[in-house]
Amino acid sequence: TVIPTAIAPDDYNATRAPLRVRDDHGEEADTPVDGTFAHLSKKKGYLDLFAAMPAVLREVPNAQFWIIGEGQLWRELHEIAEQTRVMGSIRFLGFRRDVPDLMSAIDVMALPSCREPCALAYVEAALSRKPSVGCRAGGAPESIEDGETGILVPRHDSGAIAEALLTLLTNRGRAARMGQAAYE
Repeated sequence: TVIPTAIAPDDYNATRAPLRVRDDHGEEADTPVDGTFAHLSKKKGYLDLFAAMPAVLREVPNAQFWIIGEGQLWRELHEIAEQTRVMGSIRFLGFRRDVPDLMSAIDVMALPSCREPCALAYVEAALSRKPSVGCRAGGAPESIEDGETGILVPRHDSGAIAEALLTLLTNRGRAARMGQAAYE
């Protein structure tokens, strides 16, 4: 049985220009931005993502990470960001109702969840023409065609997450092509 997603493409249009959204969050048009859209919990892969951030920032020092969501890891993620000295590259944006606007303003959507049954965030990224980085777990492989619409990595592999993010954040043309393929 196939149950179609509850998101209709026309219902997921951004209402604000991506450059305006970036400007509101202090980002330039050419700043590489990764976005993660999920509640802040271990199963969503935040600890692995945060472990990947220093490696990404060594190669792309101006990269930014937008964390959209609330949850039990809020304090721990702040502490990790402070300890690893990446806090200046992270925007904790909390719970938001303007997800289509934020999604349209990022370059890559990374959600390295260990178990993502419905994979809705990957569908939202595709509707925004953004490539996704996800784990080979749960519903992610059903939503991400590895190497075509995004990149799939092993679970709990911060090195692979960093490599995938660097692949997409340093080659915006490739990222844009993958995002368009995801949309199609």
